[in-house]
Amino acid sequence: MRYTTLFFDADDTLLDFKTCEYSALKRAFEKHSLPFDEKIKKKYVEINQSLWAAFERGEITKAEILSTRFRRLFEELSITGVGKAFEEDYQNFLSSNGCTIQGAEELCRELSKDFGIYILTNGVSFTQHGRFQDSGLLPFIKEIFVSEDLGFQKPAKEYFDAVMERVPEKDKNRILMIGDSLHSDILGGLRAGIATCWYNPERKENLEEIKPDYVAADYTELRSIIY
Repeated sequence: MRYTTLFFDADDTLLDFKTCEYSALKRAFEKHSLPFDEKIKKKYVEINQSLWAAFERGEITKAEILSTRFRRLFEELSITGVGKAFEEDYQNFLSSNGCTIQGAEELCRELSKDFGIYILTNGVSFTQHGRFQDSGLLPFIKEIFVSEDLGFQKPAKEYFDAVMERVPEKDKNRILMIGDSLHSDILGGLRAGIATCWYNPERKENLEEIKPDYVAADYTELRSIIY
């Protein structure tokens, strides 16, 4: 086997973030006796994704994401009187929900017999560790690297340098980065000098100049690439 070590992104690669997100949002809105529907969820997702994209470009900090996203949402919805407790409640609800993509546990169980599996994520540390604790995947994972803990975020080379210092495998030719984001996972892997696999279940067209070594539309294709 050409690889010994697999770097997996978390959300939308192993964890079903959309399902977890919806559940946490619904519970937070219910707790604060606020209306919640598909239109509100869609507006929040737009705001949240734009802020995380800015974070990955190094334009804002993670603290700014957490202090801005719901404030901006409630301003657009003309909802007043909601404080920072809403963000805290949302994070707590999200951290207790480790729903996975169908087949992820089976995949990790199988791969862990032959490879070292590591999680590389830009999420909030408290939230991500809580979600993996609930996911059932922890027995198959060597370590979880959260950007908040390392002081750098994907796709920064410094983030991958910090990870490389803590994994046993030092030969970059033996490491494969797997993730759903071209800008975060694939660009980061390319900057780090390791092979990359774009996990693309929606079979999106790649219109970027970022070129992964492999593309997998499902876990069956991913297995064939890894082995």
